[in-house]
Amino acid sequence: MLKPIKIYRASAGSGKTYTLVYEFVKYMFQAQSYFIKSREEWRHNVHRRILAVTFTNKSTAEMKERIIVALHDLSNGRQTQYSEWLVRDVEALNDINDEDVTKQVALRLLTDILQDFTMFRVQTIDGFFQQIVRAFAVELNLNAQYEVELDSDDIMELAVDDMLDSLSDHGKESLLEWLTEFSNDKIGDAKLWNPRRDILKLSKLIISEQFLLQRDKSNFDLEQLYVYKRNLRRIINTFESRLRMVCQEAQSALERHGFGIGDTSVFKQYSLSCFSYDYLVEKNFELLKTFVSVCESASVEGWCKKGKEVKTPEFVRLIEILNCAAGKIVRMCDPEGDELRIYTTAKFIYRNLYILGILHEIDVHVSEIC
Repeated sequence: MLKPIKIYRASAGSGKTYTLVYEFVKYMFQAQSYFIKSREEWRHNVHRRILAVTFTNKSTAEMKERIIVALHDLSNGRQTQYSEWLVRDVEALNDINDEDVTKQVALRLLTDILQDFTMFRVQTIDGFFQQIVRAFAVELNLNAQYEVELDSDDIMELAVDDMLDSLSDHGKESLLEWLTEFSNDKIGDAKLWNPRRDILKLSKLIISEQFLLQRDKSNFDLEQLYVYKRNLRRIINTFESRLRMVCQEAQSALERHGFGIGDTSVFKQYSLSCFSYDYLVEKNFELLKTFVSVCESASVEGWCKKGKEVKTPEFVRLIEILNCAAGKIVRMCDPEGDELRIYTTAKFIYRNLYILGILHEIDVHVSEIC
């Protein structure tokens, strides 16, 4: 009679692997029940009778490591939740309740695994099925030396072509926008650019283990991606509009008094450069030391060349306006301040958000093909 099937339903990070490792260890201890009771007839290599199947190579390596660590801890008498559970669940251990026996059994189980590691059966689901197929290769009329090749390139080419063909479909406006941003970035690199080739190169991320793991952990919501995009755009626009307005106020005040931001007849060289929004963008908002020191002085002497100071009421009023504008620019462009940090973070995420959108679209087409 088959034992009841146990199903664990749990979210990511809730301890599924921890529980499954315990089940593996528990089955090995249960297989040694007679030895635990009598100290006779050790059953060698009981791990061969247990199969653990996972989805990825990373999970396989992690589970193997955790099983070995668990047995090592038990063999050293380290008190863990596993030791409590084993006494509770393994009847033979519960009957004798002897810590030395637990240590002895754990050590011998660990020794068996290490000496017979190739038969330590924690493997991926595709690896398991390949093993079954090879065992019945003759019955299946297959060459025993056959090789399995994942023809991902052909699948990706079909998926990318289908995606590009769908651009004219209704509701694909965002995809077109993402591909446009992707194109602009590539054009900005000043290299020969082949759109289809570069999208295919990007699509290879879909079959990476990291992408698959993240996809399994989350329910991708395309609408939520649009919300993120709008919020990021709002943060970017707010910062840029404010900074552009401050620069314009300073330039307008200079023009009313007959000066420009490149003026050096009265003002110190480069002292006015940072009132140009385009200059700030070009320099990635890194302010000139001259501008910062002039701003800190907040005086006519600080802004003007020596011997060129103007003390008229109109000019003093101009300096007050420049001091006010410069103070705002310094605060907004402070690399340690929140405003610039939030803006640059939002801009970086926004510039790369289209990659997630494109990958999602390709993944949808891959799923339809497969």
